[in-house]
Amino acid sequence: LLQDVLTGALTSRPVAALMGETGTGKTALARAASIELSSREPERTVGGDQEKFVRLLASPAIQEGKTYYEYGPLLRAITGKSSSIDKEPSKGGGIFFDDEFNTRPTSVQRQILKFVSEARAGRKIAVPGTPLVIEVQPGFLYLAAGNPPSERYDREETGIETKREFAGNVLNVDYLEQTKDNPELFQVLLASLMDSKTGRLTSVTKTEVAPLFIKDPSTGEFSLDIETSFTNGF
Repeated sequence: LLQDVLTGALTSRPVAALMGETGTGKTALARAASIELSSREPERTVGGDQEKFVRLLASPAIQEGKTYYEYGPLLRAITGKSSSIDKEPSKGGGIFFDDEFNTRPTSVQRQILKFVSEARAGRKIAVPGTPLVIEVQPGFLYLAAGNPPSERYDREETGIETKREFAGNVLNVDYLEQTKDNPELFQVLLASLMDSKTGRLTSVTKTEVAPLFIKDPSTGEFSLDIETSFTNGF
C-alpha cells in the first residue's frame, strides 16, 4: 500500500484516496508516506460539513499596512511556503492528508478535486478567490481518506465525477490479517515491542510473545503453532 501511494505521487496524477474502516491504519499509512516522500509530517485537516474550501487555501492578512495571504494547509503542501510573503519555498512539496474527506458536502469534494488534479510539479496555477498564482513543487500529493458509506458511518456518497478525478488511485485499506498462514497482526504487534536498531525485544521476554508461533527457517515467516495454541487454551 505504501509503495502504491508513493508510485501515485511520483508517476501519476497527484491525487489518491485510502478507503477503509476506522482503525485499519489509514492515518499511519499517510504519515509513513509523507515521511518517506518529504521527510516531514503531512499537512492535515479533517473534513466536515462546515469546512470551507477557501480555508484550505489562503486567508488575507495585513502586515505593515500591506495585505498578504497566509497559506492554508493545502497551499503549504503544494508550494512549500507559509505565506505569499515568502520569496522562495523553504521546503519542497508535501502530502496534504484530507482525513474523512467524504464527510464534506459533495460540492466541496468536487471543488477540492478539481483544483488539486491540476497541481502537477512545475505548473503555475491560479488560486480560486484570490489574486494568487502559485507554482507547484515536486513531491506534492493530495491524499484523501474516508470510511465507506454504511449504516455505521454517515458519509456523503462520492459522486461519479469526483471518483473520476482519482483516476483509479483509490486504495482499499483492510484490517490486518491474523491467520495461521499469515499472522500479520502478530508480526506488527511484535515489531512494536522491538528496538528498531538492535532487533531485540525491549519490554517483554521472547517467551511472552512467541510461544504460539513457529518460524519457518527456509522462508523466515511465522505461522500459528496449532498444537501449542490449543494446549494453552487459545
